[in-house]
Amino acid sequence: MQPPSRRQFVAGSVVTVASIAGCLASGSESDPDGESTANESGDSESESDEAVTNDGTAIDDLPEDVEWALEVVPPESAVEVGYEGFVFTPLSDDSNDGETEHGPEAEQVLRQLRDSDVDPEEVATTVTVIPDGNRHGIGTAVGSFDRVELGTTIAEDDDWHVGDDGDLAFASEDGRVLFAGGDDDVRTSVVETGVDAARGETESILTADPVVETLTRLDTSSPVYFITAVDEVFSALEDGTLRAIGAGFETRPMDIEGTAENEYLLFPGADAELDDEAIEAVLDVIEYGEIVETDVDRDEDVVHVETLVEAPPQRDWDASPDADIRTDVDGNAGTVTFEHVDGESIDTAQLELFHDGELAAVQPAEEYETFGVGDALSVDTGPLAYLELRWVDEEANVYDDYASVLVGGDAFETAYDLDDATAEFTYTGEREADPDLLALGHRKDDGTVDSDELEQFADAFDVLTAGDSVTVENVEVGDRVTLELDVDAGQNGIRRRLATVRASPPRFALHSHREGGLTGYYHDEEERDADEFRVLVDDESADFQLDDDHETLTPGTEIELGEVPIGSRVTVEWLEPDEPIEIANHLVRPRITVHTEYDDTDGTLAVEHRDGDTVDAADLELRIDDEPAAVQPAEEYETFERADTLTVDVEPFRSVELVWTGGDDGAREYGLGRAVTGAESIEGSYDIDRDEVELVYVGAREADPGRLGVHHRGDHAASGETETLFEDAYDTLTDGDSVVVENVGIEDRVTVMLAPETDSASDRHAHVHRPIFQLVPEPRYAFTFDHREDELVAVYRHELERDAEEFRILADDGETSVQPADDHETLEADDEVGLGSIAPGTELVVEWVAPDEPREVADHVVVPHASFDVEYDADEGTVTVEHTGGDEFDADDVDVMVDPATDEPTGWDDHETVSEGDTTTIAVDEVPRVVYIVYRERELVYDERLEG
Repeated sequence: MQPPSRRQFVAGSVVTVASIAGCLASGSESDPDGESTANESGDSESESDEAVTNDGTAIDDLPEDVEWALEVVPPESAVEVGYEGFVFTPLSDDSNDGETEHGPEAEQVLRQLRDSDVDPEEVATTVTVIPDGNRHGIGTAVGSFDRVELGTTIAEDDDWHVGDDGDLAFASEDGRVLFAGGDDDVRTSVVETGVDAARGETESILTADPVVETLTRLDTSSPVYFITAVDEVFSALEDGTLRAIGAGFETRPMDIEGTAENEYLLFPGADAELDDEAIEAVLDVIEYGEIVETDVDRDEDVVHVETLVEAPPQRDWDASPDADIRTDVDGNAGTVTFEHVDGESIDTAQLELFHDGELAAVQPAEEYETFGVGDALSVDTGPLAYLELRWVDEEANVYDDYASVLVGGDAFETAYDLDDATAEFTYTGEREADPDLLALGHRKDDGTVDSDELEQFADAFDVLTAGDSVTVENVEVGDRVTLELDVDAGQNGIRRRLATVRASPPRFALHSHREGGLTGYYHDEEERDADEFRVLVDDESADFQLDDDHETLTPGTEIELGEVPIGSRVTVEWLEPDEPIEIANHLVRPRITVHTEYDDTDGTLAVEHRDGDTVDAADLELRIDDEPAAVQPAEEYETFERADTLTVDVEPFRSVELVWTGGDDGAREYGLGRAVTGAESIEGSYDIDRDEVELVYVGAREADPGRLGVHHRGDHAASGETETLFEDAYDTLTDGDSVVVENVGIEDRVTVMLAPETDSASDRHAHVHRPIFQLVPEPRYAFTFDHREDELVAVYRHELERDAEEFRILADDGETSVQPADDHETLEADDEVGLGSIAPGTELVVEWVAPDEPREVADHVVVPHASFDVEYDADEGTVTVEHTGGDEFDADDVDVMVDPATDEPTGWDDHETVSEGDTTTIAVDEVPRVVYIVYRERELVYDERLEG
């Protein structure tokens, strides 16, 4: 069996982005088009009110949900985070049932939303960022859900909520949520900049031309991948051939059965020509499947390729024997030993060893018939090599990799000299090495590749010995120089990277605190003198400088910069290059909490400053349906501060927003609070016997029915269009007026939406994404469970009142002693049902019994309570976990995950039960960051972050 075909979309940075909540790292200063997004002054001007991209591509051609999702994702230049690309997953009506697998990117977003009681059926589209290094990420989702409020509140108004739960930062408004992981300051900066992008105060990735063209042309695919850092994701394409790749799949690459039709958009580099041979070479790298047919259509700036592919061999973790293979690398001796330390024996007829991408000269079957516990296989590799030990089943066309090993990854030292603009690579290994196995590459900051003229190790040395070095010249700030093992290695055929020099500017972030003041965060990897930096306020040297209180900036340094007037623009420059480089840019905006309260009897809305900054009233504007209101803050106040209130006459179902217009001489705006008047005056009920939803207006004031639209989504819906049911039935709405939506299935969704009167940029999505009232007949996720001392409590979380007899609670398939109807006739939000003491391990299920066939609407596993101790031994390369007290576990129920050292959960060695004093030890070949203990593969029992 030959090695599986190159599958970069599977094993590279695209499909395996399974964890969004990592640590954000810095990236390049370029946008997805490979061009700088900053103008000459360094500011990133907003284009959100334009309906075109930089090259005039019509944004209006995008699906609405996709456009709305992209509006909240800032470009990497605005957030100091490196992007390698994006994954777009539209969730169709018939597949978005909360159970269908949409791929790891969409599932990660949906999982975060489930934690906040958002029904997956309410999610229309997800976007995830493929981050630099594939270690962290940003995700967003749009749909018809309410505003998501998670963790500790950082900032809040009537429109947006920004919060942090300790691992992720969130920003959300009705129907849209953005989240990011990483260091506290970085993730907060990302989501706050996303809010700025949504409000039009800075650019979003909508201004990146290939993004829009990709999604416009591939809008029938799901998912759609857009790769911007082609050289990062595909090392075989580091010659500047492509500046970006768009890919649309008929089905997820991992799920191909038989054949599939895939599409690619190849965006050539500035000086590249994609002839048939070049296209074939690109497809050989990026196509997951085995190509049967291709159809190529060339435009001026893009090549469109359609492929018919067959499914290649699939990786199947479950099919292979359950065995733990430990690897021992001795770089100095030039050997790798594979040792079977635990688990099932392996038939060596199905075990293959690959050396530098080829079948090794010596195979396991030559030494063993079966490879079992205690058996070891030693391989002479030399000081530079890449090995994989693979199990294959030719009949089932599946495989699994037990181990992959890079030899020589620690055999080089690097240095970068800014003054001389040089990068140096020095070999430090004890054994002589073959320089022909090495390849240096130099990618410039503008995306061009400058590798042809490089002096390679093979040019300078016949044999490589300790101390031999090669210097790469003309390495400017923003460039990247790589040293790779020059062999096609691994299941995806990419070259393995041995060392990298990134000539990047230092990473620095600025953040305004809600309580006042500005803080700087130095989060570069290198220590620097503080006087290498200069702080400017409105282009003038600031009174405060980084070296006022610090001589040296070390990674993680936090600098309090004091109070800065609202409306000021603060920048930080790095002075070491001949021309200073701007490394941080921040507009100081007001941070206030605005409370709105509508009196529908009087028809007045009170807008109150509840907390936060004092703002010049002249910099504020109150708008109704995007037009200036009759009453403005400046007419009643000089400054708008805590407890100040503005009252305005306004009819029901109007969008009211308080906007700050004081940034950059009024060129930028920042929404401080938004409300929809009369939003609480719609109620609804569902008649399961008639399959009907009744919507009732309960407001005290007459209202315009033309302001409301009704959207019915689901298999039973006659149309996906928003209907004017209220307007068709009434000239004027009064208390008690109602309409009926027919043929509403249990899983359908009925939404009452605000119908805007304008087509302005700020309102054009309101009829789709600003719901006033929603009703889903099926009460999915209707209950949550709280542990309180010795009692378990079921809490009703659904927004609709329901008969308590409609629900039944089961414990391990038998009814609990207390049922909802025992405590309540009608269930309202936050009603509780005390279930008493429930044994650990019990599986609880809540059923909705109103339909003919009961439906499961909530489930919960009672998790045992225990404490643990985790110890990492760097010398031994092990992590030891000890149960230090609390409940006993069945060993089969508890697993350990070590991030990033293990790909799969590890069981509890040699135990039937796990109780106080029991330990398990996991071998790791890289420094662990976090240890997770998981119960029954779904409930997190314990986690501990290691210093590493």
